[in-house]
Amino acid sequence: MKLFELIETNSVTDQNIGRSVDAIEKTVKANPETVGIVQQGIQKLKALMAKATGQKPVAEEPEINVAGSGSQVSPQVVINTLAEIKKMEQFIQQLPDDNPLKKQMEITIKDIEVTADREKKAYGDEREAGVIKGLDEFLVKFKTGIDKLAGKLTASEQEYIKANQDSTTKKIQKSILSKQSNIKNLTTAIEGIFSGEVFQPGALTNKDLQDKIIKFITQATEGIIDWGDVLEAGKDKKANIDSFVPAEFKEIYQMFKNQLFNARPPTTAGAWGPGEVGLILIGNPITKADDGGDLQDSKTGEKFELKASKDERKGGRLSPNGLGTSNMRGQFKKIKIKYFGKDFETKLGDKYATITSKNSLNQTFINELNRYVLEGNEFDTRGFLYTSIAGAFTNDAPDKKELNPYVEPMVGDDNTVNYNVFVRNYAKFLFSRYQGKEGNKKFKNIIVFNPGTTTYTVLDGADDIDRDDIKVTGGIEFGGDQVPKSPQIGIS
Repeated sequence: MKLFELIETNSVTDQNIGRSVDAIEKTVKANPETVGIVQQGIQKLKALMAKATGQKPVAEEPEINVAGSGSQVSPQVVINTLAEIKKMEQFIQQLPDDNPLKKQMEITIKDIEVTADREKKAYGDEREAGVIKGLDEFLVKFKTGIDKLAGKLTASEQEYIKANQDSTTKKIQKSILSKQSNIKNLTTAIEGIFSGEVFQPGALTNKDLQDKIIKFITQATEGIIDWGDVLEAGKDKKANIDSFVPAEFKEIYQMFKNQLFNARPPTTAGAWGPGEVGLILIGNPITKADDGGDLQDSKTGEKFELKASKDERKGGRLSPNGLGTSNMRGQFKKIKIKYFGKDFETKLGDKYATITSKNSLNQTFINELNRYVLEGNEFDTRGFLYTSIAGAFTNDAPDKKELNPYVEPMVGDDNTVNYNVFVRNYAKFLFSRYQGKEGNKKFKNIIVFNPGTTTYTVLDGADDIDRDDIKVTGGIEFGGDQVPKSPQIGIS
């Protein structure tokens, strides 16, 4: 496992370390001949980071071949070193405040700074100094652009803070601190999208690439793609986000596409699902829903649910009000007792092991239930389905009248269950419940999105679930912890 993959698991920012790393960066810029010393310090910091995460020591990367103390160093060496420091800063900032690494790193950093100052020497080459100046200007523009882009995702938080900044009540002050933390975490996540490719040897000296990156980030603040066009293209069919990116932004979009659609801020920044960050960053006019939902048209106020997954068989779930999300094994056992008998576990035994021991009403369970029925056992199939669906709710459970249009088609003339009809009709019922009735709908559409392929489609209503390009899998996972008792909806 790479060092940076280890650090990535930490979510709390250590600001002191971040500032210290900034100090190193300034020292390197001012004293390029000390790069070799700084490189040695970087290797030591990496070793400390590995130790702090409880991992085996990380093998030192080959140091950049630098000139000895007192010799001039090329700007590329300096830039490579700055890039290394930037990468380290990104991940060091995510270390917990109470990590024992903190003090050790501060000492190491101080040692680097003192030694670098001792080795200070004039760097007289104007051309090379110009390169460093150009890099500095790019970094300023990059940071400014990231902050503005973050503002697109945190507009509601910023408005709240501004409106309540003079309040002295503890509740509001606590809320302000929480929103400030959200803004910080989201900004870090957005910076992480772009910095991985930006801060690489060679990238930071490519003026053409610099300009394209800044132009992309700047335009993304206003939107790269039109949200109305996206919705229209995805109605009743599959479409692809890639096709809406203008030619002038294609190169940069392709460079950062994977990071855009896989970025998910820490949970402390609120509930962000797969694909949400990327779609909001490049879309217009689109933002995070103000009620904590998924997406919202910032002009019309229309809301959209996003169900995203790279795996069509592990897509998003529908969660209407009242649908259970906790472990409901006990509830399912009561249903089994009602329809199979009090001693069903002994009666059915190993012959029907899925029925007796499993807690998911899915394809495997239904296949075995059908075998049970076809072997001549008397069974109230429709009643079992009615009760199971209603039993998946902890409150506001549906009655037989509401479920009847969905359940009746699930059962054939031979009293067996058609799994495909079951799983799609159950999903259609949940969709209708989830969206709400005409005139009081929670959202306008559901967007089913695959972040891996950037394929998507738009579902206007429950009947759209019957489309061939929509994949519906699973069933009712009574045994699942923190899992909505819903099938999964995806797109290939």
